[in-house]
Amino acid sequence: MIDPGDQCTSVALRILLIMDEGRYRSRAYRRKIFKPRVSLDELLQRESLSRFRLSVPIIRDLCTLLRPHLSPRIDTPYTLSVEVKVLAALRFLSTGSFQRVTGDTTGISQASVSRSLEKFLDGMMAHVDHFVHFPCTETEVQAVHTGFFAIGGFPKVLSIVDCTHVALIPPSTEEEVYRNRKQQHSMNMQVACDHQHVITNVYAKFPGSSHDSHILNQSPLAEYMCTEGSGNGWLLGDSAYTLETWLMTPFLHPREESQDAYNRAHRTTHKVMERTLGLLKARFRALDNSKGALPFTPEKVCKIFTVCCMLHNLVIWNGLPIPEDALLAEGSWESEQPIRHIGGINELAFRTRKQLVDHTFANANKF
Repeated sequence: MIDPGDQCTSVALRILLIMDEGRYRSRAYRRKIFKPRVSLDELLQRESLSRFRLSVPIIRDLCTLLRPHLSPRIDTPYTLSVEVKVLAALRFLSTGSFQRVTGDTTGISQASVSRSLEKFLDGMMAHVDHFVHFPCTETEVQAVHTGFFAIGGFPKVLSIVDCTHVALIPPSTEEEVYRNRKQQHSMNMQVACDHQHVITNVYAKFPGSSHDSHILNQSPLAEYMCTEGSGNGWLLGDSAYTLETWLMTPFLHPREESQDAYNRAHRTTHKVMERTLGLLKARFRALDNSKGALPFTPEKVCKIFTVCCMLHNLVIWNGLPIPEDALLAEGSWESEQPIRHIGGINELAFRTRKQLVDHTFANANKF
């Protein structure tokens, strides 16, 4: 006689075996689908500039530079190549689009795009000094002096300094620290540039509530100018900054024609920075706040900004044209600067500026 309990157990076991067999067959016949990935060999020059902001030869050079950082530990038929990782990162930086859209464009998943971007940023940050360099040799100093003077007639300019905001979703624990004067959350990034729109210094560290003058005073650039750089000339800054012997700012209330001439030369020269920031955000729309706030940590947003500055210089050095779809970013926060900085009076700085005005602008023509 068969025990009913044993019979039930037998039926249950058969059901489990059938279910397991079904799962096995389902896994066996379920094929993973891989999207076709973009290839450097198939990219046309115009398409490369439009989609990735760099030419194919320059992208190849970047791949060579970053290969030690991006090469996979284990090579399989499905492993992402260094080229695909670089293209995925460049596509995100150039469009500011959501990572899923980027993944669809380059043929990889959103998670793969995210990992590729992280490795790309870390690899590039290891080479910052190779891409961003402040003029310090005699030849470099003379070149920027000549270049700036040809633009606005302002002598001995080493670089122009200014700040620009990049929107981010702030950490919930310190939200107010990142709120700028426009009541938007951002990081306030300091940039210096030369007469050819090359970025000569980047200091990406401070939240949006920080004042431009405070950021400069805390930066290595200010320390360098105070100790070594002042003998080579000065920086140019708007009225958001405090006048220093090494930092020339405009007269707030000019009373003489020579002071007006000084301000005109200052204003004309400072426009180089405005265009530099415009070019930077036009090419790399991830920095353009019209695309929305970056959903990353403040540290990663700073990396993104610094790397975009590095790539911007690469574009300038190679004389690449502005892509048709990259219109200059307008209505950005920097166009509404400056907020006047009220600080202590530096008598030596005032004397230095007066000597400059008397020597250069007393009989200057209008620029």
